Amino acid sequence: MMMIEVRAYQPGDILMIDVQDSQKYDAETAAFTHRLVTDRPHGAAVSFFAGQICVACGGIEPFPGAPYRAFGWALIGQPSRAGWGVLLRQARIMLDDGLMRYRRIETYCDAARPEQAAVLDRLGFQREGVMRGWGWQGQDCLLASLVRSDKKGTGS
Repeated sequence: MMMIEVRAYQPGDILMIDVQDSQKYDAETAAFTHRLVTDRPHGAAVSFFAGQICVACGGIEPFPGAPYRAFGWALIGQPSRAGWGVLLRQARIMLDDGLMRYRRIETYCDAARPEQAAVLDRLGFQREGVMRGWGWQGQDCLLASLVRSDKKGTGS
C-alpha cells in the first residue's frame, strides 16, 4: 500500500507530479503552475508525497479584489486507491477551513471528463453550469462551487 504524506507546499513540488492527461495541455494550468513554481501561493496549499515524489498539490487561492471568494485548485498525478482516500480527506479539511474564511469557493473541470466532476461531487461542490468553449482547447468546462451557507449549521 502506498503511504501518502501531507506537507506544506513548497515552490517546485508541483514539477514532480506526473500530471493526468486531462491537465497536461491546459495553458491556464501551465501559467498557474509556473506562478506556483516561482512564488508561494497566496492562500493555503499542500503537497502530497509518496516517498520522495510529489503526487499531487492543491490549495485555495483568494480572488484579487473579492475577499469573500476563492478558487480551489489541484494538480493530481496517479496515486493508488489508498492515496485517493488521503487526498479526499485532506481536501475536505482544507475546504471546510476555507469556508471559515471565504463565503464561496469555486472551481472548474473539463466537462468531457466525468471522473473529474465525480471528485467534485464527492467533495460537496454544487454544479452551477457549463462554460461553453472556455477550456484551453475550446472544450466545455463545468463550473462548480461550495458556498458557506450550503454547509449545515453555518450561516452566510
